Amino acid sequence: MEDNRIKEELRKIPQVDHLMESERTKALTLEWGRVLVLKALKDVISLIKEEIIEKGLSDVTEDKIILSLEKKLRDIDLMKLKKVVNATGIVLHTNLGRAPLPKSAVDLVAEVAGSYNNLEYDLIKGERGKRQLYVENLFKELTGAEDCMVVNNNAAAVLLCLQAFSKGKEVLVSRGELVEIGGSFRIPDVIRQSGCELLEVGTTNKTKLTDYKKNISQNTGILLKVHTSNYTIKGFTETVSMGELSRLAKEKNLLLMEDLGSGSLYDFSQIKDTNEHTVKDSLKSGADLITFSGDKLLGGPQAGVILGKKELISVLKSHPLARVLRCDKMTIAALQAVVEIYAGNGDIKKEMPVLSMIFQDEEELSKKQEKLMTGLLEDVGDIFQISHRMGKAEAGGGSLPGVTIDSPCVLLVPNRGKAHSWQEALRKEKVPVIVPINEDGLMFHVRTLSYEDIDLIIEEIKNVRSEEKGEVKG
Repeated sequence: MEDNRIKEELRKIPQVDHLMESERTKALTLEWGRVLVLKALKDVISLIKEEIIEKGLSDVTEDKIILSLEKKLRDIDLMKLKKVVNATGIVLHTNLGRAPLPKSAVDLVAEVAGSYNNLEYDLIKGERGKRQLYVENLFKELTGAEDCMVVNNNAAAVLLCLQAFSKGKEVLVSRGELVEIGGSFRIPDVIRQSGCELLEVGTTNKTKLTDYKKNISQNTGILLKVHTSNYTIKGFTETVSMGELSRLAKEKNLLLMEDLGSGSLYDFSQIKDTNEHTVKDSLKSGADLITFSGDKLLGGPQAGVILGKKELISVLKSHPLARVLRCDKMTIAALQAVVEIYAGNGDIKKEMPVLSMIFQDEEELSKKQEKLMTGLLEDVGDIFQISHRMGKAEAGGGSLPGVTIDSPCVLLVPNRGKAHSWQEALRKEKVPVIVPINEDGLMFHVRTLSYEDIDLIIEEIKNVRSEEKGEVKG
């Protein structure tokens, strides 16, 4: 009997061709395209069939199917790469694309991407050229490195260096530096994947020079120092300096490599409690090779920068993996514009968005806070309790661990409904607004907001209100 009921309900489902010819579906097709609408419709019908069979769903109508299709398409839209408003106070938010690029980089990427360019053409000689030459030369001038190479991310940079110079050999790393670099990618995994053997030295909290010395053998290839840029160990601790490791490496005729992780050309020592040292510092300390990310404290696109001795970089450039890991024209264009800012005569802290946000002065932050506060009070002051707050901002992105910066915020506590309902609704708006919850309200950190973002926040909150998304239901 039950089987007959299920079959009857399944027969009630309209045919896909019929649904595609409805006026509402045709309108969706004009907006989304036939391929996407057809795929979404098939997925919706498949799910409905499952619910009929497994949960006894009944009364399936064409109207309900189209409503489900519209929701499915809205969810698909949220999967697209798009601009979001970052109100979290985390400057280098890994989930939100890390470093926003400076305007000059955005403009150059658009120009290069939309036209032919001299990616591998030497305009001076009129023959094939090298795609990274200009960027490499800028890095060399800024850091004093003998040579430079750029690949598509820092994990790739580490992998390439290890495979080129220590494949089949041991890589010595302090146990306290076996970091996870995000997305469950770990330094030990990168080392093993490169064909090297990981040899841990010292303990989690204490590693001494003697720990390296007693583990060096004929099978040792590289001494690797990993900058713990995404966490700190405090208390009863001891580490070996790059200077000490450099002297040991020279004595034993070994390569010394440092993975800087975030890496910076700017001196962050003015920030209290930071242990971030610059790329120049590492080179002066005697590293033969150093690697770091382009999209963290440098403030550029995702890339891995390798600096070091000329003869070593030459080996890397001719390695088979070099082509596999190379950067495309848009990455090189963005990186070129960013490095030019560091090499220029302008105010770096103003021109680089990452530095601008981290070092934003109190007056500017107060202006943003008041603009957001005033706009919200005028437009939605009747449905929220709105107040000033002081929060803690972070560099984020595995940079400046343990360092927080006092940062003005605006707190919105809904008079009706719950904060998480508003948080979800704002996340699903046309321009998604990403905001944390604190004190049962939405805590907007103005440090990571532009003036344009503030206008968008007010507009999207008004949209949520008018659409009645989660306002009172929460």
